[in-house]
Amino acid sequence: MNTRNQIQANRLRQLREEMGLTQAAMSKMIYASQGGLNQSAIAQVERGISGFKSETLGEVADVLGTS
Repeated sequence: MNTRNQIQANRLRQLREEMGLTQAAMSKMIYASQGGLNQSAIAQVERGISGFKSETLGEVADVLGTS
């Protein structure tokens, strides 16, 4: 896991849990008008396997109320 992915993984999980969201609930909120983001994408980011594309990262930040 590279450093960027590790930081994203830890911060994403922390913020999601602070908001009381499951991965499934959060995935439905991201790109909601387009049917949501696949929950496995969030799981992969939280495990540090992958990172979000920049446009998806912006959507995630909006859902989590952060930048």
